[in-house]
Order: sequence, then C-alpha cells, then structure tokens
Amino acid sequence: MGRTIFLLLALAGCATPLQPNHVLIYSRTDGFRHNSIPAAIAAVSEIAESMGCSVSATEDPLAFTGEALANTAVVAFLNTTRDVLGPRQEAALRRFVEGGGGFLGAHAAADTEYDWPWYGEELLGAYFS
Repeated sequence: MGRTIFLLLALAGCATPLQPNHVLIYSRTDGFRHNSIPAAIAAVSEIAESMGCSVSATEDPLAFTGEALANTAVVAFLNTTRDVLGPRQEAALRRFVEGGGGFLGAHAAADTEYDWPWYGEELLGAYFS
C-alpha cells in the first residue's frame, strides 16, 4: 500500500493538463537482473495509465536526450543495476530532474551508477551496499 501511495505521488504531474504526461520506465541492467522487472513495468504502467499518463518502457540509454525528456513528466528506474547510462545520458537525466522532472527509483535503482556521485548522493541519497 505504501509503495502505491509513493508511486501515485511521483505520478501526480500526469494529472496536470498543462504539464507533460508521459512516464518513461527504464529497466536496463548491467549486473543482477531481477525476474520481477516485467511485473514491475506492468504495475507502474497500469497505475500511470489510470492517472491519464502515457507510458513507454525501454532499456535503451539513448532514450535519455533533452528532446525525448522534454515531454516526460516522470522517469522511473525499475530495478536497474550497475552502469546503465553514458555521460551524455547522465547529463540529460540530471538536467531533467534539476529542471523539475519527476524521478522514481524502485528497489535496485540504488544499485546503479556507482561512478556517478550526483545520482547516488544527490538524487537517491544512498547507494545499495
């Protein structure tokens, strides 16, 4: 129940007609791969769509460009592991979040991007150990 409430808060931007209403689900792994990823994508998609959001799911880091994220309300990292973005994609995600875009990091998202201090220290506040 608590996780659903957190997700609803993260997706609240979708309910605002003047804001972008797209949710980008990112589930690339470069380490352990959780079997629950397809179910997590389905669950987040169902909740987001019920709130009027469009949804796309990808494991392609090239989805992280300023242009692509311009119409995105929330980026959701679902069970990502290790190094899943290159320097350009990291910069695009940082600009997106610092510009007011929403971010949801679920479970293994804390096991991601250890070589990118902004991600672990500023965005998440901690890494998985």
